[in-house]
Amino acid sequence: MDKIDDYLSKKTEFLTLLEQDIDKNKIIHSQIEEKIKSLEKTRENIKSLHQQPEHIALIPLCKKLYVPGTLVHTGEYMVTKKAHPNSYSVLKTLEQTVKDLDEQILEQRGLFEKGSLAVSQLVDRKKLLLGEQDEDVIVEKLIVNDEEYHLAEEVAKMPNEIKSDKGVAVKVGQFFEIFEYEEEGR
Repeated sequence: MDKIDDYLSKKTEFLTLLEQDIDKNKIIHSQIEEKIKSLEKTRENIKSLHQQPEHIALIPLCKKLYVPGTLVHTGEYMVTKKAHPNSYSVLKTLEQTVKDLDEQILEQRGLFEKGSLAVSQLVDRKKLLLGEQDEDVIVEKLIVNDEEYHLAEEVAKMPNEIKSDKGVAVKVGQFFEIFEYEEEGR
């Protein structure tokens, strides 16, 4: 019985760690979102620069002397490629640069979706551990061989905990949290 109480007392510690994981994943998720916005803005700036390649500017000759002139953009971009141990720069055309940015945006969007899924799974896990009801998490009925079973009725009939020599299963909402005993001598 002491082992069961010990495992159950660790539930609050686990919830604290789960909350920290949720916070860390939300921070990473927001950083990815900012990177996507930055890449999209860079892509739009590069495209707009191509539409107006000539700009009137003051060109510095020395510290305090400027001459009016026209800057003409060649349509080439210096792109830094990150590689381990040394990074290098490559000269690319507008089309190659935009294609490169589109690939980076797609990659970041994939990471963004994975981050969203991770956060939602952690939040759902926390809700289940706290016994909160959520229609998205808990399915009210189960269909097996064209017969409908209402899980709420079935779960209500189940005991609050199931003990065995290997561990204990504790009812949390409509699910069971399983705690296994560590075998001594290993």
